[in-house]
Amino acid sequence: MAIDWDKIRHKMEDFVSKAADKAGEFTREASEKAEKMSRMGKIKLDRIQLKKNKEKILKKIGGITLELIDSKKSVADNEKITSLIEEIHDIDKKIEEKEKKLEEIKEQEPVSEEKNKEEKQAGPAKKGSKKKTKKTDKKDKE
Repeated sequence: MAIDWDKIRHKMEDFVSKAADKAGEFTREASEKAEKMSRMGKIKLDRIQLKKNKEKILKKIGGITLELIDSKKSVADNEKITSLIEEIHDIDKKIEEKEKKLEEIKEQEPVSEEKNKEEKQAGPAKKGSKKKTKKTDKKDKE
């Protein structure tokens, strides 16, 4: 019985090609996930910083309010408090924007996952066409 080296070589090339494709796909997926986690981490840090700034402003408001009450002055008419309250509202809006961005990123699917879904949906048709090609190749060899 003779060994068909061409057939073995062809199968090995096919195997190596498929393995390289899978390795590339894995690398792309890992890269996409790392990028997504990095963007999420930055947004979370920004949100934490905004909350710290808000706490500082609230402390300032508390201090000013205490001084005004001690001196029997009106808190509502104080320009410092009014401007600090506006800053808090701005910070709250920014925090909301960060949270929306974070949710958008969480909902995004990596590109490779979208491709996998498309391939799975189109998979049976592609597999069938490959089998036909192999049968045609066998007929051509005979």
